[in-house]
Amino acid sequence: MIHLNIGSNLESKFGNRFKNIYIAINLLINANVKIIKTSNFYQTPSYPNKELPKFINIGVLANYDKNVTTLINEIN
Repeated sequence: MIHLNIGSNLESKFGNRFKNIYIAINLLINANVKIIKTSNFYQTPSYPNKELPKFINIGVLANYDKNVTTLINEIN
């Protein structure tokens, strides 16, 4: 079992902060990460520079059958 935190504070060519997070989750699913549960969305200030746009964050609880090095290579 693994716990990942995903956050975005900027729009991208793919969409807004929420869309960026949904894309990240879909990339995990495509990498054979089995999503068990996701948290609610939370908004937090940027750190250490609070003048930057706020982050939207979620936590993801998942299963992954391979080792952590393989997972890191898959999501990089």
